[in-house]
Amino acid sequence: MTKLSKTISDLRESFQAWPPTRLYVDWARDVEDTPEATATKELSELLELKPVDAKELFDGIVKLGLAERIVGRRTHPSRLKWRYTLRSIAAVAMGEADDFEPVGRSLAPVRKPATPLIEYVFQLRRDLKIRLSLPADFSKQDIVRLTAFLETLPLGSDE
Repeated sequence: MTKLSKTISDLRESFQAWPPTRLYVDWARDVEDTPEATATKELSELLELKPVDAKELFDGIVKLGLAERIVGRRTHPSRLKWRYTLRSIAAVAMGEADDFEPVGRSLAPVRKPATPLIEYVFQLRRDLKIRLSLPADFSKQDIVRLTAFLETLPLGSDE
């Protein structure tokens, strides 16, 4: 048995048998973009793990070679630096895939976190309301760009 197939079988066995691994996999499955690293304290709190379970889970992740443990120094917290995308780890654990996708080698475009939008309703005419979804951090520069765009639209005759 190769090292990779042993890693896969151990991960799947842990997923089936141990609730903290299931919690971790459920979380990993929903993470859209894998961060470079995740603070262990933050992940432990997010998964609501007892300290002993968190330590065992993180030791297992490192032992399987899914991440590298980086010990916190000064103001930096201890963290796990991911070797594979979290979604691919979850897919392998659940038996939906047979290989891990290395971090940084995804063919999918990298998406930046979505800027929250605020929806505005504007009474354009007596009989017409329009909706505008604008970013919460809408700036003067955005106003200039949007105004310039509106001025380029072909117009019908004024009534």
